[in-house]
Amino acid sequence: MSRVSVIIPGRCEQYFQATIDSVLANARGDVEVIPIVDGNLVLFEDGRKTIMAKCLISDKKIQRVSFLPFLINNLGQPEPLSAEDKRSGEVYEYVMWCCQDQKLDTNFVREGDEVVVCT
Repeated sequence: MSRVSVIIPGRCEQYFQATIDSVLANARGDVEVIPIVDGNLVLFEDGRKTIMAKCLISDKKIQRVSFLPFLINNLGQPEPLSAEDKRSGEVYEYVMWCCQDQKLDTNFVREGDEVVVCT
């Protein structure tokens, strides 16, 4: 099934969030909402969480898969997060939740700033 993208342009409107909520509540199927306010893409909190994937390949085989937690800052730039940064833990928890939600049998182990994927 294909995904429908709904672009909602606005200008600091009073009912902007209510409009987004209404579209999501009444949508059928796989829908994404792309809000744009005053010409700027709006990132929701979960939309700011991201990772940089790392894959170690040796002898034509995947030896190790890991990721580094990142957060998209207010300028739209990826910001690497150290293990000491509490936001790194929030990204880690979010990735865990995504895997569990999709019923993926995946475990993670922290090694410094890096998160190793164990299957």
